[in-house]
Amino acid sequence: NGTTYPYQPDASSNRIRAVVLIAAGFDEQAAAAMVGQLRRSGLGVALVSTTAGLIRGKQGLAIRPDYSLETLPSENGILLVGVPGSKHSALALLTDPRVHRLFGRVLDHDGRLAILDGAETAFADAGLLDVLANTRCWLQGSQPLEPFTKQMRDYLDGWQTVTE
Repeated sequence: NGTTYPYQPDASSNRIRAVVLIAAGFDEQAAAAMVGQLRRSGLGVALVSTTAGLIRGKQGLAIRPDYSLETLPSENGILLVGVPGSKHSALALLTDPRVHRLFGRVLDHDGRLAILDGAETAFADAGLLDVLANTRCWLQGSQPLEPFTKQMRDYLDGWQTVTE
């Protein structure tokens, strides 16, 4: 089927357009669903962690992300940042100033944030849901994971059509 491992974005779209952020204790199922659905858009999608090397999810699965926040290219072409479920992981992300800078960069360039259900509690506890409600932020709420991640993919597909 032409798939190469490890995953590499299509050479014609080598710019990172979407980032899925994870920290220790992330929800493996939500992260995999989000990355899989977004990578089907054909645009560059990167799994990014707060630290380099292997990172363990809440069920103990260890994953090596594509980038750490330190090594993520600082280009302004990122259109979407997704935060998979898990309050523990989301709290770790929210205490990292690099995450806030990334959010700001994406929102300043008309991008979107997508916060999955398990992470919403951490954003609420940090007092950020009210702030983000006035921005381009999608909250999963009670929506099933598949349609929510498809909404993100459709958004990226729309950008791909505009940029071709």
